[in-house]
Amino acid sequence: MSNPGSVPHPHTTVEDAVDLETWTRQELGRLYLEDSRPWVVAFSGGKDSTLVLQLVYELLVELGEKAHKPVFVVTTDTGVEAPNVSAYVSGVLGVIRDHARAARLPLLDLSTPSCGGSRFGCWTCTVVKEDKSLQGFIQSGEDWMEPLNAFRNRLKEVRERDDWRATIRRDGSSGPGPFLPERRRQLLRELLDLERKVGQRLIDDQEIHYIQQAWRMEFDLKGEALEIASHYGRTIGPMEDLQLPDAEQQILEQLVAERGISPDLVERLLRLVLQDYPDLRVWGSKAALQRDIEEAISVSLAQEETTRVEP
Repeated sequence: MSNPGSVPHPHTTVEDAVDLETWTRQELGRLYLEDSRPWVVAFSGGKDSTLVLQLVYELLVELGEKAHKPVFVVTTDTGVEAPNVSAYVSGVLGVIRDHARAARLPLLDLSTPSCGGSRFGCWTCTVVKEDKSLQGFIQSGEDWMEPLNAFRNRLKEVRERDDWRATIRRDGSSGPGPFLPERRRQLLRELLDLERKVGQRLIDDQEIHYIQQAWRMEFDLKGEALEIASHYGRTIGPMEDLQLPDAEQQILEQLVAERGISPDLVERLLRLVLQDYPDLRVWGSKAALQRDIEEAISVSLAQEETTRVEP
């Protein structure tokens, strides 16, 4: 057994293990009650973060009414998490959330977009040569994920092929550029076909909308991305309404009122920046955005002038 107040060494006996657990729980309790600063627990679904979350949650349950400060459970959502991992994390957080509400515990959970912070990585990631995570799932019995791994390996292979790419980069310089239009159509078809085969949603409506916007700015005037999605049984709804965080929305409304700016103009400008031109790295998008902003302002000014002269 360790001396009082000392940190136990990595255990080699049952007694050491019990001592380490007891000390850890006592330290967590002491630190929690020491001040009023909120805690943040990063949860990925891996064994380490699961253990930390369990210890913290059990502490809150034990403290009961003494649990006075909030604990935030933060998880990342890249949009391309392995489907089984995403379902597992959502399920665990759902159970914890329901129990915390019933027990009136100061526990909150947040989902944040991220890249690189995920415990298991993105299933479409082509940075690594092989996806050990996907392969591990398959070897452990998740055979249905084999097509996902095959698609990921295909992305890894084709991204290196010059014959799949334009010869001009998006910044106008010479060199390997974006995928050629026909190759983009081909990959979208393959992805949607894969989605149907595995029975898992692999790309959401908003992502297909953004693909369509990028295609429209570069080569597609017919809405081909939406047509391809429709062919594979996807009914793509309208883009989600613009929703700013409450604090930003309040500031915006205050400025609109103080400056006498047209709310319709503000809405149009926000849509241009956040929806129509979400990626200014696309060749020609900056000039197109500037043109559309000038047009929106001109239309708004003309409407205001018409309103003034009307009796």
